[in-house]
Amino acid sequence: MDSSFCYVLSEDESSSNQITRRLSIDSSSSPSGALGSIEQSHIRSVFTSNQEEWPESFLNTLNGNFKLLKVLDFTDAPLNHLPKYVGDLYLLKYLSLKNTKVKFLPESIGNLQNIETLDLKQSLVYEIPAKINKLVKLRHLLAYYCDYNIEFSMTFERRVKIHDGIRCLRTLQKLYHVEANHGGINLIKALGKLRQLRKLGLKNLKSEDGRALCASVENMNHLESLEVSTISEDEVLDLQSISTPPQFIQILYLKGSLEKLPNWISQPQHLVKLWIFWSRLRDSPLKALQNLPNLLELGISYKAYDGVSCILKEAFRNSRQWGYASSQRARNRAFPTTEGGALQHPPSEKSNNS
Repeated sequence: MDSSFCYVLSEDESSSNQITRRLSIDSSSSPSGALGSIEQSHIRSVFTSNQEEWPESFLNTLNGNFKLLKVLDFTDAPLNHLPKYVGDLYLLKYLSLKNTKVKFLPESIGNLQNIETLDLKQSLVYEIPAKINKLVKLRHLLAYYCDYNIEFSMTFERRVKIHDGIRCLRTLQKLYHVEANHGGINLIKALGKLRQLRKLGLKNLKSEDGRALCASVENMNHLESLEVSTISEDEVLDLQSISTPPQFIQILYLKGSLEKLPNWISQPQHLVKLWIFWSRLRDSPLKALQNLPNLLELGISYKAYDGVSCILKEAFRNSRQWGYASSQRARNRAFPTTEGGALQHPPSEKSNNS
């Protein structure tokens, strides 16, 4: 491999005279010293790891000769703000603030005309500036914050606010998780313009949002993963208006009061994973789901099914299919086990939001 392609600066080194394209700053090495000693104009990617402190001088260095920078990965960095001059990195394609303490994005984020991925997972950012709607090449907008120290609930996960101008981002493929009640019906209708979406997470829905949501989802012909949840456990999640579900849908998370499963739920031939939470179903969902040919993972949890009369028999031919009931009585009588014989519990949100 070309020695100039990648250089890892560890705690044993504080400088390098190499011309490098990709810089990884590891352990207790000085970020400022690293960038001060390397030919900055050639760097295309910067990665950081295991940094205990993040000097302001390092961020100021970014405003220098980094015009060719395409990847800036601050994952796990002790960073609490993003300087406005990050908007000067015009060639930047990938920006990660994952697991940082950054709360706000500067308005200059709208200058990153080549950005394709903006990863804000587990950061403290709670609102996306309206100027992000100018980023027409953006493909992945990933943002949420889960508090793993509290019990799983409707408030376990915090979402971000976006504006209905999001309709301009026609190349978006992944968008999660978004607060629906911030933009209301207009925002939900705007999502219907994002026909390239493959993964969508939408939170804080109200019952009156149902028809607009269904109309938007029907426009998403490439959708593979959909997670929707209501603003509270008692709010109705109305998905009945979908006549033709996205044909490539593989993953569904439905969180909210349903009373009955949507009529279309037995149609998706590629559905692999289905989780239902707080749905308060009156009838067994198994009859509607038993003929889904590729369903491998079924979760029925957290007040999802109030009944106890389920008869499995030959309902699920694939032994890898399993379920989790919200009541012990239903659990004992109704649900299959995994191949290893153990009933599965709801998966960690960490695994769902990769």
